[in-house]
Amino acid sequence: TASAAHGWSTMISLYAAMVDPNLFGGTFAAPSWSSWRTVAKVLDGLPLSATEAALFRKISGRTSVPDAARAAIREAYFAIARRGGKSLFVAANAVHAAALTDYSALLAPGQQAVVSTTSATTDQASVILGYAIGLARASEIICPEIVRENASSIEFANGNVIEVYANSFRSIRGRTFAMVLFDELAFFRDENS
Repeated sequence: TASAAHGWSTMISLYAAMVDPNLFGGTFAAPSWSSWRTVAKVLDGLPLSATEAALFRKISGRTSVPDAARAAIREAYFAIARRGGKSLFVAANAVHAAALTDYSALLAPGQQAVVSTTSATTDQASVILGYAIGLARASEIICPEIVRENASSIEFANGNVIEVYANSFRSIRGRTFAMVLFDELAFFRDENS
C-alpha cells in the first residue's frame, strides 16, 4: 500500500504481514490473535468482514465501523489488560514500520527514520524491542535485512531503526520519528514526559 499524502509506502499492510507465514504469520495466524488481526485491519484502513465488524463494535464500544475508504489511522490508544497480547502486537507494528516501510521520499540524505518504543523506563521499553527482534529474526524475509542490533536498537538494511526510549522529552529530541509507540502510558510520570 502507499500513502501519497504521507509520502511513505509499505510493501505490505500490517494485517497481511500478520497472516503471511514468511513475515509474522507464524506468530499471529492462530485463532487467538483474531482480535488483533481485526485491529490491524482497522489501523490499515482495510474493509472488515461482518464478523470482524461485530468484533470491532464489541471491543471498541462504537456503534459504527470506520470507513475503509478513508486513509489508515494515524493515532490510536488501547487499554489492554495484562496478558492481552499488546506488547507483541506493538512489536509487530514496530517491525512493520521499520523493516517493511520506505520513508526515503521524506528524508534528507543521511537522515534516518526512527521507530520509537517508549515506556516509563528503558527497561520496560526493552521488552517491546525484545519481541521486535524475535519477530524480525523469525521472518525469513526480514531476518537478512537486520544490519545491527544491540540492547537499545535494531537497524535494518533500509536504514530505518527501532530504538528504545524512556519517556523523557530530553532523551528523544532531535530524532526523526516515523512511528512512536508508547507502552504503559498510564505509568508515565506526567503530561510533560
